[in-house]
Amino acid sequence: MKISSENILYQKFEVTISLFSKFAFVFVVILLSACAVAPAKKQPPPFWPKPPDPPRFIYETSLRSESSVIRPTPGEKFRQIVSGVDKKKLIAYEKPLDIAARNGRVVVSDTMVNSLVMFDLVNNRLLRIGHLKYGRLIDPYGVAMDYLLNIYVADAGARTIKIYDDVGYFLGSVGDSTSLEKPIDVAVNPTGDRIYVVDSGGVASMAHRVVVFDREGKVLKTIGTRGGNDGNFNLPRSAAVAPDGTLYVLDAGNFRVQAFDRDGNFLRKWGKVGRNIGDFARPRGIAVDDDGNVYVTDAGYRNFQIFNPQGQLLMWIGGPDMNDKPGQYAMPAGIAVDETNRIYVVDQLHKKIEVIRRVTDDESKRILLDYEKSEAARIDKILPARASDKATSEAEPPKEIKSESPAAVQKTPAKVDDKAKNERPKEINPGDSAKKPISPAPASDKAADEVGPSKKIKSEEEPAAVQKTPAKVDDKAKNERPKEINPGNSVKKPIPPAPASDKAADEVGPPKEIKSEDPAAVQKTPDKIINKATSEQPEELDDN
Repeated sequence: MKISSENILYQKFEVTISLFSKFAFVFVVILLSACAVAPAKKQPPPFWPKPPDPPRFIYETSLRSESSVIRPTPGEKFRQIVSGVDKKKLIAYEKPLDIAARNGRVVVSDTMVNSLVMFDLVNNRLLRIGHLKYGRLIDPYGVAMDYLLNIYVADAGARTIKIYDDVGYFLGSVGDSTSLEKPIDVAVNPTGDRIYVVDSGGVASMAHRVVVFDREGKVLKTIGTRGGNDGNFNLPRSAAVAPDGTLYVLDAGNFRVQAFDRDGNFLRKWGKVGRNIGDFARPRGIAVDDDGNVYVTDAGYRNFQIFNPQGQLLMWIGGPDMNDKPGQYAMPAGIAVDETNRIYVVDQLHKKIEVIRRVTDDESKRILLDYEKSEAARIDKILPARASDKATSEAEPPKEIKSESPAAVQKTPAKVDDKAKNERPKEINPGDSAKKPISPAPASDKAADEVGPSKKIKSEEEPAAVQKTPAKVDDKAKNERPKEINPGNSVKKPIPPAPASDKAADEVGPPKEIKSEDPAAVQKTPDKIINKATSEQPEELDDN
């Protein structure tokens, strides 16, 4: 059979394309591996409380999307690298509110999508419940689970409690519009024969209560009404049942927790509004562990507090920080504790469910020992670095300030220099505006200049013009100046007032004191000389 040249060229083209595609694939893999960033050193998970107290809880994980329960296959990882999109990391809920957990099943109510999301950690799957036509949820709020893993949902829109099995099939409902006004939470006792429904009623309603049903849906009892007395409620928010059957109700409007027995009889209460530890600001969720400890979330303080069964505060986790980090919450809502004493906290703003695990005593000691070792290593790294920086700073000589042109520092124009030589510097009175010209100083001022510390005025052109005091005036000022009294001597004669020339001398500089051992010898100035000096005193200028 004769093969045409066109077929040969076509086969060569196919081989070329195949080789090119393989080369491109290998090139992309090499390029992606080269661009890969080395994984950062894994930090130990945070724990609570902080040293020196022994750790009791440690952060485990966060549940956000399908990737939290399902591990991607190698093919899915490659498609994720090539496309840059991981569909399994899309948030599984829009606005989570309440949560329930048991035997590896974590159920969250989503008030935005009006359905439930179940993280099945045992079978590694993510399920959505209550979105189908049969058993569709209208306005889901609180959720609970019994020992058979049946799911109870308070549907405020339908005014009923809807029940589903562990895979989401609708089983039935409890209560209706005749027995409930606004059910917002539900709790089931350990044996499953008591269903406690928190009926908030509303702001204008008096039906703030807890309605007790049996498993057939019959109303057994109604606990409380609206009010602030023991056993009454004001906007009750959530409820939880302890292993011993004690019912705890979060009375949010009264900022307290109330405890009741199995039959609904009041036992005790604790809590108040305030800013101290153990107080409440905006309580939203409540849960109980196997030891009977009570957990209460607070959106105002952005934390959850742990109390013992008697209401004494044990510790708290969270704080004022709003960062999306372990142990930090922006708007905590529902909370649950499973049979392994793992804590599940809902954060509505960060859209996360945080899982915190209780540690054993041996694990607590190990965590504390590792923390002390890491802190010692960190301090050892900091101290040598600071010491080397200090030694370097001490070894460096001080830097000299260089100036390229010394003459450039003084750049006084020639006109200004000439003007300064010809004009007498003006004295400014601080109290005046100094706008009037000052008349030439009289001869007495010049004499005062010689008595006080004299100032030399340099002049290159006219040095003789600076000092123009006649000899007669100098002798006259020397003879007519009254001598000052030494403060250490006692003088009985009155002292005449100092002439104006002394005032001028005081302004020019401090007068020199004349010391004399004989007090009587200080005042020997003839009256004629004093009168003469007073008569020849120049007239003072009016500065104003």
